[in-house]
Amino acid sequence: MLIIGISLLSVAGAQSTGTFTDQRDGNEYKWVEIGEQVWMAENLAWKPDDGLYWSYRNRDAYVEKYGYLYDWNSAQTVCPAGWRLPSYEDFKELLNHAGSRPALMLKAADGWQKNGNGTDQFGFAALPGGKYAPAYGFDDGDLLGFWWTSTSYSGMQSPSARHLYMSPSLSFAELNPAPMALGLSVRCIKTK
Repeated sequence: MLIIGISLLSVAGAQSTGTFTDQRDGNEYKWVEIGEQVWMAENLAWKPDDGLYWSYRNRDAYVEKYGYLYDWNSAQTVCPAGWRLPSYEDFKELLNHAGSRPALMLKAADGWQKNGNGTDQFGFAALPGGKYAPAYGFDDGDLLGFWWTSTSYSGMQSPSARHLYMSPSLSFAELNPAPMALGLSVRCIKTK
């Protein structure tokens, strides 16, 4: 059962906001309506029973702010009931709605290094959760943000999928391919 409560927060650009409780573990998440989509307004922090996932630098303190990093196969199954992993097309729609400088509009107003904070115009509150790579470990925390899509990509040697990428120096966001073995953040979208 999904419980949705209306938040008292008002976010410029957002059509409505609120909270919901993940019945699997009791975690409460913010959500925001942007255009025709309803997004989680923070990264997923659900610890699944199986699959590959990591807390950044293996420190649980990072989970509250950034959520877990999941490999792509695990990311396919971690969103709570009524929510799903967004597709490449879902993220394209979000970026188009955010305008010509989408990263600036979608990034949190603080938490990014190198003067990379955004305006958080829509309440999406994107944060730089970094990534995990099996070959070399954790990297880019507090600096870069990566979020999986559900869309696979066949143009690389290793099994790959698309992800949303943001950096402190860019006001635009990119939808790039990455190896499925990487640990990236998950931001769920409401199932229509």
